[in-house]
Amino acid sequence: MMMNIIKYTLDYQELLILLAQALGLYTFDNSYKNKFITTKRLYDYLKSVQTLMRENGVMLIIPSRKVVSNEMARLYRMGFLSRKAVPRKVKTKSGKIVNRGIEYQYSFTKQGMKYLAYLIKNGSGSLPEELDPELEVILSKMRKEGEIKSYENEFELREMTKLMWKIWFKEKDDGKIKVFTPKGWSPANKKLIKILDHEKLIKNINIEQAYEFRDENEKLKEKIKELEEELEKKNKEIERLQGELKKCKEKKENKAFNMEQREIAAKRNYLISFDKKPVKKSMDYFENTRKKLEKYKSKYAKDINKEPELTISMKISDDADSYEKASIMWAARLLSTLSLEIKKSGIIIRWIKPQNFGKKVEYVIFKNGKEYARVSSDKEWFLDKDVQENESYEYYVRAIVGNSYSDSPKIQVTYKKENEGVVYTPFDSHHSVEWSIHHPEDLDI
Repeated sequence: MMMNIIKYTLDYQELLILLAQALGLYTFDNSYKNKFITTKRLYDYLKSVQTLMRENGVMLIIPSRKVVSNEMARLYRMGFLSRKAVPRKVKTKSGKIVNRGIEYQYSFTKQGMKYLAYLIKNGSGSLPEELDPELEVILSKMRKEGEIKSYENEFELREMTKLMWKIWFKEKDDGKIKVFTPKGWSPANKKLIKILDHEKLIKNINIEQAYEFRDENEKLKEKIKELEEELEKKNKEIERLQGELKKCKEKKENKAFNMEQREIAAKRNYLISFDKKPVKKSMDYFENTRKKLEKYKSKYAKDINKEPELTISMKISDDADSYEKASIMWAARLLSTLSLEIKKSGIIIRWIKPQNFGKKVEYVIFKNGKEYARVSSDKEWFLDKDVQENESYEYYVRAIVGNSYSDSPKIQVTYKKENEGVVYTPFDSHHSVEWSIHHPEDLDI
């Protein structure tokens, strides 16, 4: 096969395109900022292209490494490239990798990328993905035949294909190539098929497929544009529906809040304007409670050195904004009746639970300042068996309703078995218990 000779002329425009191909820049995005190349790497890339062309019957004469280095420095001074100094790694005779001096790593600047785009747009060169559809057909055929495995990478394959066009099929007319027109393709196609068949790269090329691909690509672009517009409309519709849903939720919450306020107002009005019948039943409730407290007093007062005077005051409040606070008052005020009784088995803590009270009450027993046990609302006592002879203990009980609570007075007692039956209470000479009632319906009337 006859050997063709081509000399690689390296000017700054050709070098810019060559650098883009060596760096693997597919698109004009910000990826160029993270890609660097040294003079040695660019020169090795040129030598790989030279090897590929020699395998295909072409003698490619490339410039020396010094020329490549000078041209890259010139691009740096022109502002198209930026560079940074890094240690130059070399391999010694003993096989060790050591640093010897410095070398420069070059990368594109923003100005360089703009000028590269200008060159591509005006036909001075092309990046790998900018190849004409005819060349894409050749490359796809090479991939199909598995020949791409014999090349180092995709860029070298594309570069080799472009150089083949320049060598065998370029017809110059005022510096423009006409071979890519339908008329200029036919003779060039025959020559290319003959050469590629000889190299066993491809067996058949259907050039009509190239133009079919071009039309198909245009149709696909239109379809993609339509789908993007439709997707944008759907997104706007979703945003509108989400806004309506949010308004509905807010309206529902406001409605629920207004209903709650109306219920509170109705309860307040009921408390202010209730008739004699509920008043009588309310008084009956307090009378029963008073009797139970008097019974407690008569039962345990004999064990107290100085008999206390237990005063009970009752009032009905129309303040309906502190419903839970009122609930804890009903349950907690009875903790004033707390008492401790000495038994041989331990110490019994007693209290009186609320009567006709619809809320759930939980009692917490505290011993020496720490939580010791929990008792449900259906109990009125707790037995502490964990006691020692002649040891002193301090107890108090906490009543919990919802998120509120109230503590009883504290009682300190020394456990002695000889004092079995002795009852201790927190009362001094006077003690009063005040009741505040907010909602008569909770009194089961």
